[in-house]
Amino acid sequence: MKKMIAILMLGLIAQVYAEDAAPTAATPAAPECKQPDTISKFASDNQRKVFQRRVKEYSECIKKFVDEQNQLAQAAIGKANAAINEQNAYIKKINESQQEQ
Repeated sequence: MKKMIAILMLGLIAQVYAEDAAPTAATPAAPECKQPDTISKFASDNQRKVFQRRVKEYSECIKKFVDEQNQLAQAAIGKANAAINEQNAYIKKINESQQEQ
């Protein structure tokens, strides 16, 4: 039992040092979408159409940014889950080998 605890402690210590050396997650950049200036009263129908087009472009830009960030987040979650699975398999292997002794 002491041997198993010692092995687990060494594994945890190694993990802490590995985390210190691991790259940190990058802070996502802010969206580079330009909000159109708000217009309370349109001088012409053309001005209204231009404003509506710019609002649509802004909304599409934000949606694209959010979609890209969600893809990055899903990739990070996948990597985190894979790391957890790897650790669980490793600990299971240790526990099984200790039970055999």
